[in-house]
Amino acid sequence: MKSEKTGYIVGFVSQNPVTGIWHGVPEDKPYPKKICVLDRSLVPYVLLKKLYDVEMVPMKKKDGFVAKTAEPVLYPASVVCLHIPGMLYHVEAVFGGKRIVFDPSETDDRSVCEMERAIDKLRSRTDVENLEQAVEEFTNESYRINKLFNKGK
Repeated sequence: MKSEKTGYIVGFVSQNPVTGIWHGVPEDKPYPKKICVLDRSLVPYVLLKKLYDVEMVPMKKKDGFVAKTAEPVLYPASVVCLHIPGMLYHVEAVFGGKRIVFDPSETDDRSVCEMERAIDKLRSRTDVENLEQAVEEFTNESYRINKLFNKGK
């Protein structure tokens, strides 16, 4: 989130009582937490709503941390295709707890039922480790499922 006072990106961290490891947490969660601000040198490179692994050092005068390094977290994606003739036509890319779905039989959600939208949605992700491979596999499976769906109409 951005600080209303400074305009800089700030985050919050909480320490796991068992492992002692610090993890990012939402500001509104009830965990005991400390603020984590970016070192000024990182400001141009860090984006909102993106997960980063950071190296933190304690603040000198306040109770919190300064992130000295920030590496984007990348998730491996897998593509799953489900097909039951006449019933189910479904392709999804799964990564980091997220899913992008193409299902030509879905009529309510255009981002799901339009193949190019689903492919573009995956292509635009910046948190997928094997993006080119995932996009290629998702595209191939989407074309195959779309063909089967149109054949079964």
